[in-house]
Parts: sequence; structure tokens; C-alpha cells
Amino acid sequence: KQHREMLGNTGIFCKNLCEVLDFDKNAYETDRNGIDLKMPLLIEKCCEFLTAKGLDQEGLFRVPGSYALLKEFEEEFNAGKGLDLDFHRSSPYVDPSGVASLLKKFLRELPEPLFTNQLESIFRDVMNIEDIELRISTYHVRLESLPDVNKHVIKQILCFLMLVKTNSDINLMSTQNITIVFGTMADIFAKTAPELVSWLIDNYHIIYEREDLRNAKGPYLQRKLVGHERSVISLDLHENYVFISDSAGVLRIWDRLTFTLIRTLETHKRWYVPPMLANSKFYAHNNNEVLIWNVDELVNPDTIIDENSVSVISFQQILGGFFPVGNEVWGIGEKVQVAKEDGSIVDVPVVPKDFLKCITVMDNEIWIMNKDVIEIWDAETKVLKEEIRDVVSGTANSMIKCGHYLWITGVQNATQGIIWVLDFQDHTLKASLTKHNGDVYHIAQVGDLAWSVGWDCDILAWDIETLEYVRDIPNLHTDAIQYILPLEHNDPDGWQVWTGSSDRTINVLYVPQNYKEMIFEKDDYSPVFHIRGDSTAIRGMEIIEEPESGILDLLPTGIHSKYNAKELKKKQRREKKEQKKNKKNEKKKLKELKESKRNLTN
Repeated sequence: KQHREMLGNTGIFCKNLCEVLDFDKNAYETDRNGIDLKMPLLIEKCCEFLTAKGLDQEGLFRVPGSYALLKEFEEEFNAGKGLDLDFHRSSPYVDPSGVASLLKKFLRELPEPLFTNQLESIFRDVMNIEDIELRISTYHVRLESLPDVNKHVIKQILCFLMLVKTNSDINLMSTQNITIVFGTMADIFAKTAPELVSWLIDNYHIIYEREDLRNAKGPYLQRKLVGHERSVISLDLHENYVFISDSAGVLRIWDRLTFTLIRTLETHKRWYVPPMLANSKFYAHNNNEVLIWNVDELVNPDTIIDENSVSVISFQQILGGFFPVGNEVWGIGEKVQVAKEDGSIVDVPVVPKDFLKCITVMDNEIWIMNKDVIEIWDAETKVLKEEIRDVVSGTANSMIKCGHYLWITGVQNATQGIIWVLDFQDHTLKASLTKHNGDVYHIAQVGDLAWSVGWDCDILAWDIETLEYVRDIPNLHTDAIQYILPLEHNDPDGWQVWTGSSDRTINVLYVPQNYKEMIFEKDDYSPVFHIRGDSTAIRGMEIIEEPESGILDLLPTGIHSKYNAKELKKKQRREKKEQKKNKKNEKKKLKELKESKRNLTN
């Protein structure tokens, strides 16, 4: 620090937060552009990037990143060029550990702790208050003595550390390890206050989040969960436990109230269609088999799950889908078969026009998509009751009831995402919704709206009565969204919406009960995606609406240069496709080279 002072430090490091904020406001002309900057840009950008890319990084903040990149980033921010700095660039690759090192370095080099030298003792003293509610209220009263920028930074850092701790089974950064980095070793919050830091991280949900949920004006990111190595393909609920399955055959069970991981079950079998819960059993599918576990055993962390814990139903064909009905399991593929309770397999007399993949059960009826025909079967008699034609003209992915209608998601003409809406009473087509680009995978009812998700990484809201498109719902996913699970939320009232994606992550959003009214009051509604939920601070994800195009552009920190989110996703997919193509060509050339050497040897 003394060396920097001798050289004349004109950047942002080794300065107090108020000075850094003034530097950023002047460098990026935020006031002139109508942006109310509440904290240093470096903190905003680092937390945004690490939330997107760093939660699964083992030893985050403990494993150092590239020194060369660290110096490059430091020079960019010191020169007032941080706004254009792209942590998400693909070349050279930005290691999350490098960004974590940058954030830690900035915080460690502040002239005083975040709670300030003058006030840190009164914050340490809150730990002497035994009554929890009194301790929390006292903490908030004392926060008001701090400068506004300190309050915003403390909340942002604590929120991010809470997300890191939630995923500690993957990144190995428990509260104790985080406290060592931010408390014992660095004194970032206050000197010699590890107990205070631990308490703030472990109780973030009641210290900050509880009030944020009550004041939320739009979707609020409660948690982001990592730990899957392949696409998340299903989400299901049993009591307060959320079952999350991926295509690699891994099941992770979370407590939805405490966000505690209950169990990870690795089956070492690929799951080709979404698993499901029924009759207090968990069903999963692999080739011609349906695997069944007892749910009560799975949610009990003390129960040992092994090969003896699973029962298997073997069908006489490769399955494209299945559905438990009472004590039976219907399986579809090249034909329709029913596995009875005694283990016998019965063929149902139906002639498929195509490989069957889409099946659901409603009111003791089996609905099966047979190419462009919907067949309705009686579950007990196994007799075909009705055929619905001239409704679906494409490939269906799922059939789900929302409101008074059956919503069938799928794709038309290979690339056009579509939702066919069918009237339950007269089985007539009410609407064909074509707002998605690419496959529409799933849909679910959230209050008076239906939310659809698909290949284009979008969440779209539809009115379940008028069937009109309402708006995009912002999200943090970077690849196709495969599944959506809305759950009722109490205190405050609303919904907790879980979404699973091909980016191998799960987002958990809180949606306030009156959000539909906010959406329709378009003149007053300013939808904001909260990363930290501070009602006075710039959000981690702000939405800018362009009425002409109807596209919602996402700004990762609220003051980043504007970019089109959909175009960015398309660009990323093109790059992946090009990389695969190049690898394929390299393998081909290598094969040809080996062949020529072999011929020369001969």
C-alpha cells in the first residue's frame, strides 16, 4: 500500500469505498446516463460472473488464479475500462479462481474493514445478544450508521457467499472455510470477528432475504444450485423434498425450505426420459427397464441405498416413455405395454405410426401421442376410448393441464417451437402458440399464468384464460431449460419456481403473489431480476424492454453495455458447433495420417 501511495495511486485499489464509487461514477459517466450506481463496478461484475460460472469451482477463494490475468484485470479497472471488460470471453479462458482472486484482493486492500475501524466493535458486540430476533434488529439498526456504499457492498458479498455455502458439497467451501478466507485471514468485514462472519452467512435468509421477499416487485433469485455433470431433465416434489434428476442418472434431493442437500444417488445408468414420483415411489427409465426406489428411504439420510434398494421392471422393448398408473406401469415405444403388479407384461393393442414418446395420465385416462393423433385409453379396461385428430402437426414433448386447457409442447418444422392448446370439453384446438425458437420442452401453471420453457433458453408467460403472450420472465440459465416446477410459497405468499437446464444448474425463483397485476400495469411495472434483492440497489440482472422488437435484453450488472441475450446464446451455440466440427476434422485427418503410415509400412 505504501509503495502504491508513493507512485500515486489513481485507480480503485487501496482506496475507501466512497472514493472508488466516485471514481467509477466519473469514469463511466453513470449520472449522465441516468444510472444510480450503488457500489463499485468491480464487485458487481465479479459477483455476477462468479454466480454464473464459479459456484461449482472447488476451493473458490482458496485456490489462486492466473497472476497474469489478475494483473490485466486490475489494470483495466484502475484505468476506468472495467465496463468493457468481459469475464465471459472464451479466449483466453477466464478461470473463476482468477476472478475470485481479483475480488478478494480488492477487498483485502481496502484501507479499513467493511464495518469500518470506528464501528466494527459495536458489530462484534451483537454476537453477545442471545435473543435472535433482537440480535437481527440490533444489527440492522447499527447498519444505518455505515455509509450507504458499505451497506450495499456488505449485503452483496454476504448474498454471494451464501450461494457459495449452499453448494459447499461441490465447491468444498463450507461456512468455516469461507470464514477463514474472509474473517480470520483477511479481516474483510471486521478485525478478529470470525463468529460474526459465520453468523451472517448462515443466517442470511432471516437477516436479509426474509424482508427482501416481502418487498419483491418481481422474480427474485433465492438460490442457484450446481453439482450435476449433465443436463437436468426433471424436477419433482415429495412433501418438502425436491427430487432433481439429470440425464447421467444422478438424483439429488434438496429440502426446499432450508436448501439443504439430503442425498446424492448415482445410478451409473443413463436416464433418457424424465423420472417421476408416484405412489410414494421414485421411477426412472433406462433402455427397456423402469427402476423403482422407495421415496421414504431416499429422503432419510440415515438409510443406506444400494443395489438391494431398487426394484426393476423389464419391458420387452426399448422405451420412449412410461407412466405409473395405480399399481401398474404403462410403457411406450414401438408399442404400448403394461407392467402389472405381479410383474407380468401385457401388450395393449395399438398400432404406432411412429416411435411413441409422449404419455400422460388425466382423470384415470391414458393420453398417448401417436404422431399426429392423440389416443385416449381407459386405464382400467385398457380400451381405446377416443382419437383426437387434426390438432397436432409436429412433434410433441409433453402434455400438461393448465387451467381449463391441455397444453401440448413440442416443435414444428424441425425448428419452430410450438404449444398446442386443446379444450378439455370438446377436444378442439383453441390456439397454436409459436413464440419460442426451437423445441418447447415443458410448461407449468404459476398463479394465473402458464410458464413455458425450451431450447431457446427463454421462460415465456401466457395468460391461461385468453391464451395471450404476456412477457418474458428473466432467468440466469445459459442453455436450454428442460423443466419447470412451481411450488406454493408462504410468508410471504407467492410461488417458489424451480427451473432445471442443460447448463447443469437449477435456479430457484421467488415470485410474489401479485406479480401478474404488476406485469399488466405496464406503465408502472419495471421488472427486475434480483441477484441480491436489495430494493434500493442496482440489481444483478436488469431488464430493458424494446417495444419494437419485443425482445428482453439482459444487462448482467445493470450498467454493462447493452447486448441481445438471444443473439449471445446463438453465438455461443455456433461456437460450440464450430468447435465440434473442428475436432471432427482433426480426428479425420489423424485417422488418414495413421492409415497412410500403415500403408507405407506395408
